Amino acid sequence: MMHMNQVTVVADDGQLMPADEVRVSPFDLGLSVGLGVFETMQSYDGRVFAMDAHMERLAAGAKRLSLSLPSGAEIQHTIGEVLTANNLLVGRGRVRVAVSDRGGTLTKTSGASRVLVSAVALDPPMPDARVVTSPYEFAVHGGLVGVKSASYAGHVLAFRDAIARGADEALLFDAQGRLCEGAMSNVFLVVDGMVMTPALDCGCLPGVTRSMIAGICDGLALGYKECELDRNLLKAADEVFLTSSIREVQMVRSVDDGADLTSEVTGKIAAVYQERVQRELGL
Repeated sequence: MMHMNQVTVVADDGQLMPADEVRVSPFDLGLSVGLGVFETMQSYDGRVFAMDAHMERLAAGAKRLSLSLPSGAEIQHTIGEVLTANNLLVGRGRVRVAVSDRGGTLTKTSGASRVLVSAVALDPPMPDARVVTSPYEFAVHGGLVGVKSASYAGHVLAFRDAIARGADEALLFDAQGRLCEGAMSNVFLVVDGMVMTPALDCGCLPGVTRSMIAGICDGLALGYKECELDRNLLKAADEVFLTSSIREVQMVRSVDDGADLTSEVTGKIAAVYQERVQRELGL
């Protein structure tokens, strides 16, 4: 864990430096117009879970936005250096890789991307969350659908609104009333033993943790379906849970201050997920 008053160290294009010494150009399009992508990962005792899957999604997003990237191996090496520099080889850490166009124009890319890597200590996730439905409408169509883009303000506003309402997460619906995702997570419903989540064509982010749930359900002999979900199904759900690299598999205690939900199926899925983390990282 990081010691009191220790300076946070980041990597700016592979160069380690104190975070407060990083300088970003006013012409960086990630800063000025949000033309960038990022990945948020969790490390356990200095080892990042599902690193390859995160690197693949980062590369796919960068390609969509015409951003250049170092190799996945180079980025992974830099992540290791940042974790070490911040004394995060024991305990949990939140690792973030942010990529932006360092000096292009609105008409063409510069061909030169900036890669910032940071890591900070992280507490274990809360065992459950209270969620609310967001007043903000989710935009399903657009060039950024499915990309973990730096243009994330809409999700942040929804998340902050949820926090202000005493909740832990916001659920986003599109103009047709379809459930899409959480502001900072993917969402799953359990109805009569069937695990369901919005299909990718609903516009949700292809979450790394989300992608593991189908296989976990298969191993547990649970029904699994990706489909359109609406408010009525949400109200009918026996269980609701969230997934993300930071939340892991997190049960939802209540929706819109409704009755407490159960967690039998969610608990089984969460246990298998934890076993996978331990096994794959050799913890």
